[in-house]
Amino acid sequence: MKKLVIGALFLVIVFSSSCRLFPQKTEGKPPIKIGVLSPFSGPGAVFGEDIKKGVELAMATLADQKIAGRTVQTLYEDDQGNPVQALTAMKKLVDIDGTRLIIGPLYSSCKVATAPYIGQNKVLAVSPNIGDPSLATGSDGYLFQTEGSIREEAEFIANFVVQKLHAKKAVIFHNDNDWGQKFNDYFTETFTKQNGEIIHRFPLPAAQTDFKAELAIAKQADLDVLLTFYGGDSNFRLINAIHELGLPQPIVGTYSLDTQDFIKISRNTAEGVIFSAHVDKENLTAAQKDFYQKNIARYGNPNPSAAVSAAYDSFMLIKQAIEYCGSEKDTTCLKDYLYTIKDYAGASGNLTIKEDGTVQKPLVMKTIKDGHIVNYAQL
Repeated sequence: MKKLVIGALFLVIVFSSSCRLFPQKTEGKPPIKIGVLSPFSGPGAVFGEDIKKGVELAMATLADQKIAGRTVQTLYEDDQGNPVQALTAMKKLVDIDGTRLIIGPLYSSCKVATAPYIGQNKVLAVSPNIGDPSLATGSDGYLFQTEGSIREEAEFIANFVVQKLHAKKAVIFHNDNDWGQKFNDYFTETFTKQNGEIIHRFPLPAAQTDFKAELAIAKQADLDVLLTFYGGDSNFRLINAIHELGLPQPIVGTYSLDTQDFIKISRNTAEGVIFSAHVDKENLTAAQKDFYQKNIARYGNPNPSAAVSAAYDSFMLIKQAIEYCGSEKDTTCLKDYLYTIKDYAGASGNLTIKEDGTVQKPLVMKTIKDGHIVNYAQL
């Protein structure tokens, strides 16, 4: 009797583990659909195009364009950087197109708008952008933000401004959305704790093109540094306007300036601008070197933006989760797996997913010198 029980138990264990021990038949199965939700028009279109590059580069690495033996189909939806449109586009991807795997949303306001729907429908959403726990309220842990932490980056910039630039008085320009407000709040908190003073702060809509009024006030102020927690093409125009007005103070921005488009669009006005970044090109890991080689081979660009590498990582993390769980259907399994990620060797650097869905990764300050992006520490 004892032998029969042991034998039966052995068969149960073998049977329950068979999906992991033996490959499942995949012939005739529908493709794995991965939605990509991002602004492909409007002020944030430059980021949307970079996200598409990152996803397509990741797709190109797949053997026979497959994950877990099944073909992969990417579905792109333009949310225009608008929270209402983002929710509509996400519902289309889930309810009509039939996927609960999303790379995006990108904008903070779009994350806030879609987070409750993500949680209610157990949609695995991996945003290739910097994050904050407040942006994922209602997502029930299904919204991940893979480009770092707003708090950590804002604190890093504040410490740099005080300790390296010896600045005590600052003017802040920031997006009038959740992303910009969080950068403003966290920077201000750290800066003022070190006896820094915010002389003026200007919340700006993403599509603003004329900055004469704000810059006229800033020009009259006694200040040491200008902060731009702003994004998209409008940020490039703001920096151009600062230079045209002749403000001599250093300009410091975020990872959104770590792109060749900034140099191309801003031309000579980009020279000397300082910004935070997640990739230290002087100390690339093996995974980053491989990513850069693939990016150069496909796009001919030696300096891909943070959005390209973050989108690439987002796709590869989803791929790894599917391979672990054996299917894309159980998004709870996918979610739980992602929370186990520690020191993942990504294209954007080694990252660890924290319990709030944001990631921890190294930071570095960069600047533009002679038309090239270089580490600030090199100067």
